[in-house]
Amino acid sequence: MTNGGAARRRPGDTGLRARLALGALGLFVVVTAGIIALFSLYYANLHYQRSTETLRAMEQAGRAAVDAQVAFKLQVQEWKNSLLRGRDPADLQTYNSAMEERAEEVRGALTALAGSGLDETLPARIGEILAAHEAMTARYREALAGFEAGGGADPWSVDARVRGIDRPIDQALDALAEGFSDRAAEELAAGLAASAERYDDLRRVVLVAHGLGALLLLGLLLASLRAARR
Repeated sequence: MTNGGAARRRPGDTGLRARLALGALGLFVVVTAGIIALFSLYYANLHYQRSTETLRAMEQAGRAAVDAQVAFKLQVQEWKNSLLRGRDPADLQTYNSAMEERAEEVRGALTALAGSGLDETLPARIGEILAAHEAMTARYREALAGFEAGGGADPWSVDARVRGIDRPIDQALDALAEGFSDRAAEELAAGLAASAERYDDLRRVVLVAHGLGALLLLGLLLASLRAARR
């Protein structure tokens, strides 16, 4: 009788083990999906932080480029003010000092930009702009010295000696500022596209995992119902 009772219990034991296996497998799938989701969120957040830091650095570099651009235009304007309104020695000194201050602002902004580390070619490009800017400023000083020596009588001939030398620098600064603006827009677009792709991948993984888990749990439920009817 003992053997017969054990034999009668074996099918039930087998069904129980099958249901436990299904339940454990379903739980494993759901937990695994949760772990994958957590790691995906971690890496997504890590990528977001890196992208944010890159965009912040580009924003700062772009601001420095714009600062250099604005300071340069003001420097040229102060040069013109020196010629147009510098007949009086005191006024000439005022405008000349303002021109030198703007020139120093240009150098400071470009030097900060060269050390940003965003582009390995940037230091060389900015070095060329700084050299051209220093040469232009030196010519402005020489022209102003001649203007002052002549008593400020002929500003037009003095301006003619240096006319147009600011344009290449102005164009280079414009291109620099626009380049950083374009790169920031590209980086932002790439970051948004990558985030959308990671979201789609994560959603597929979670949906598939939970779908499998739901099917396994449904199988467990059906097995339990069959066992209850016996």
